[in-house]
Amino acid sequence: MYGSERRRHIAEVLQASGRVTVADLASGLDVSPETIRRDLSLLETEGVLERTHGGAVPAVPGGRVE
Repeated sequence: MYGSERRRHIAEVLQASGRVTVADLASGLDVSPETIRRDLSLLETEGVLERTHGGAVPAVPGGRVE
């Protein structure tokens, strides 16, 4: 699977479930956790998601308030 396809899949899973983990994605896509971390970083840069400890959640317009 190409990187662009993998990132599209990650975005779809994230929208469907509301949360993804590095471990689940790496296992399900048969790639290393580092590959998933790079994909999540790129998707975060694109505004698709926000990274969390061990995974990600959908991006919130205007950012999260903690």
